[in-house]
Amino acid sequence: ISAMANSQATYTHVSNTRIYDFMDELANEKAITLNSTIKPYTREYIYKKLSDAQGNFSMLNTRQQQELEHYLDYFTFGSRSNYLPSRSKVNLFRKSTTASTSLNHLAFFYSDSLFNFSLRPILGLNYFANSSGDYTHTYRGLEAFASVGKHVAVYADLRDNTVSEILVKPTYFSNETGGIYKESNQINGGADFSEMRGGILLSWDFLQVGVVKDHLVWGDNYNGATVFGGHTPSFPMIKLHINPVKWFNFNYFHAWLVSDVVDSSLTYLLPDGSHRDTYKNKFMAANMFTITPIKGLNFSFGNSIIYSDQNVNLAYMIPVFFYKSVDHTLTSYKIVNQNSQMFVDFSVRLLKHTHFYMTAFWDDFAAKRMSDPDKHNFYSYKMGGRISNWPVRNISITGEYFRSVPIAYKHIVPTLTYESNSYTLGPYLRDNSEEKFFAVDFKPLPRLYARYTYTNARHGNEYEYTDGHVAVTYPILQDNTWTSISHSLVCSYEVLTNCHVTLEYRMSNTKGHDVDGQTAQYYLDRFTPEFYQGKKNTVMVRFNVGF
Repeated sequence: ISAMANSQATYTHVSNTRIYDFMDELANEKAITLNSTIKPYTREYIYKKLSDAQGNFSMLNTRQQQELEHYLDYFTFGSRSNYLPSRSKVNLFRKSTTASTSLNHLAFFYSDSLFNFSLRPILGLNYFANSSGDYTHTYRGLEAFASVGKHVAVYADLRDNTVSEILVKPTYFSNETGGIYKESNQINGGADFSEMRGGILLSWDFLQVGVVKDHLVWGDNYNGATVFGGHTPSFPMIKLHINPVKWFNFNYFHAWLVSDVVDSSLTYLLPDGSHRDTYKNKFMAANMFTITPIKGLNFSFGNSIIYSDQNVNLAYMIPVFFYKSVDHTLTSYKIVNQNSQMFVDFSVRLLKHTHFYMTAFWDDFAAKRMSDPDKHNFYSYKMGGRISNWPVRNISITGEYFRSVPIAYKHIVPTLTYESNSYTLGPYLRDNSEEKFFAVDFKPLPRLYARYTYTNARHGNEYEYTDGHVAVTYPILQDNTWTSISHSLVCSYEVLTNCHVTLEYRMSNTKGHDVDGQTAQYYLDRFTPEFYQGKKNTVMVRFNVGF
């Protein structure tokens, strides 16, 4: 029963921040090694790391040990033959050796020597209130995952959402994930939207390959990633992960994005006089190489390309390529090339209790601009660090700084923008922005935490990308068009696995400014929903079963 027998290479969604935060804490304690640059993690990866931590059980304090046992019970399912997590006293399959219900994990589990299956409900309620009024977001659905034999795993997650007001739109500066709203039958600004995620994966000890529709987060961070921020609705992709030795990791995907650009040649009239629109094709390929020269030090580098106005190109399905060079071969210099990017990430956990990191992103790069004070490349970067359980146990302190220059993440061709469904693929602040972030986390008891955060963000002049020769001369953060300062106090308890009750009190001051011939209100309306405009004291209550 202790032998690894089954695959559970299904992804644990990035919104499950508690398990991701706990694994980060274990890595900072040097109880495990961790490549935190690429998310989401698979259940298999989480299980292996939790098992490694169990081997260093004495390094952990009492609270960490209890949390480890709780999460290990849940993530062991699917990795051992005939393993069922802790059963509920009201188990409906009391006499069965292969099936059980678990109140602790609020799910149904089935496990035998060949097949593992889990099904759990999804239910959530978010209620916010401030001087602008009330806001509610409810969602419901089901999630399931299964494995067959040692190498095949599938998962699916379906949820329907209803919001009383739309607080996340492509133009808004929001760190939340966007949705595609159905507003036609709604009143008073409310809307519905649904999200379907899942996939099928084949896995071995050194390799995972699969077809999935999910969210991505690339780049070390504690308050939003720089390369892929996970803000777009999920999109389908082919994924590949290779880990042949301890010191090398490789990740790749090829994705089908949504351009939101109508292809007039494929648009036609319907019998009722309306017309059916079809979007132009839009694809993306990206890779990331991670090298670990010594334990606790990860250096990652990679590149990506967004391409359109053609069918899937085989050259961009070759995982290890430098795609900008491929683009120069396939696309004549007489026309606009495709949209390529480069990025690097450093993650340092050489000192116990600490994690320092830096991510840099280039949307366009020319070496000659580096020595020209009047021009700049299109880049962004994030740097930061966290100190965990030192000098006081169960307390973590985090600091982060983000900066981007004008036109980073933008493109002159509408089908080549760094977006899907018009939401940015990168950080929520996009180009010509700056953010300072500070947080203190306190975990007095297992699965209970309190957090204070301070966020100071600003967005500079809003430039249109019409001429690349002019764009490289735009001043960086010359004037503020939008600023936001917020203080937040959060208390959350994980009652059951993936089931939380959260209270938050947020004080925020979000302002627009009269710049470039536009009024302050213009920028406020463009970047912030009315619910958060101005000085606001917002009370937030969240309850969720699943994510």
